[in-house]
Amino acid sequence: ILFSTLFVTTTSFMREYEKKTIYGIRMLPLSPPTVYIAKTLYTLLLVLLVASMTLGSIYLFVGLPKTVNISVLVAIVMLFSCNLSSISAFVSALLMYSEGKFILLPLITVIYSFPIILLSASAIESLLLGFPVYKEVGILLLHLLLFTGFASMVSYIVIEE
Repeated sequence: ILFSTLFVTTTSFMREYEKKTIYGIRMLPLSPPTVYIAKTLYTLLLVLLVASMTLGSIYLFVGLPKTVNISVLVAIVMLFSCNLSSISAFVSALLMYSEGKFILLPLITVIYSFPIILLSASAIESLLLGFPVYKEVGILLLHLLLFTGFASMVSYIVIEE
């Protein structure tokens, strides 16, 4: 899921800047937070497609214990994907003017995402062992809301240059 997010991120704001279509986007009667949310949703749709194929493959080839609540597992993966999409869209917008963007993009995205990766892995492990995951899911949701809110506010500076 992380690698697909990194791939999709290169087609987000960076591609808009390279093809000079970012100037057309700036002329639209949309606020920078709206553009950021739209790019996040674009990333999320592609990441969720990969995540659903990954979950389906795991279920088909490996299987899951009978005690695992599939809906909670899907919720954790969706929250993980939403967090990654928000982070990657922000990093793409942040680096679109940078010279070393293709080197910095994966590095910064992984650094920003590392706590989310660990928390999601811990939640999935707890779920597989039969422990409650309310705390982890709550933290993932809180991070998503806070980070997306922060990135939306900063998008005025980042997208408008």
